[in-house]
Amino acid sequence: MAVTRQNESLALQQWQEGDSLETLGQDKVVMTTPDISMREALEIRYRTGQPVLLGTERRLEGGVLSDNDFYHALLGKHFSAKLA
Repeated sequence: MAVTRQNESLALQQWQEGDSLETLGQDKVVMTTPDISMREALEIRYRTGQPVLLGTERRLEGGVLSDNDFYHALLGKHFSAKLA
């Protein structure tokens, strides 16, 4: 899966629970499982500066967590369907 921003390639890194958050760098797009905790997802977003992709084995399944999704979660708004 190729990930680009303004026609510039970004590195895609797989992350799963138990992996060190210290290994994440700026401008890396991280794909993780949809069952990630909100705390870990926020930490990944903070460290990378990129939205968090939800999926497994390089296949996008759960959607993308962007700032808007984090704000809604912090405000207690719940999603009635899968993340889009």
